[in-house]
Amino acid sequence: MNSRQKGARGEREFISAFKEAAGSDIELSRNLEQTRSGGFDIVGLDNWAPEIKRYAEATPALIKGWWDQAVEQSTERKKPVLAYRADRRDWRVVIRASELTEVITGDGIEDTVEMSMPAWIKILRAWGHV
Repeated sequence: MNSRQKGARGEREFISAFKEAAGSDIELSRNLEQTRSGGFDIVGLDNWAPEIKRYAEATPALIKGWWDQAVEQSTERKKPVLAYRADRRDWRVVIRASELTEVITGDGIEDTVEMSMPAWIKILRAWGHV
């Protein structure tokens, strides 16, 4: 299976897991323009630019590279978010720490927080995004 097919499968898996965890009918879909014009992987989360990764394992070096990609592909209006899942593991979500507190600023991986998908969904609900 080529990397594009693997990426699409991971994105569909994320959408299904997100909808199940959120218990909502939120309309998420794959960004079909991402291959041609670049950009983030999932549309439907108004303020977020999700980068989705599904790998056999998630090493700190891979996570750092994925985060850098998420930041690069986000826009002024859309905040970067990385969601990844390694084999036999649950989905993990990485956002800027500054989304939760103004004390920490920056785009480096050291300036992020990682959480479970259910925790991120609780935050999105509190902000009225889901």
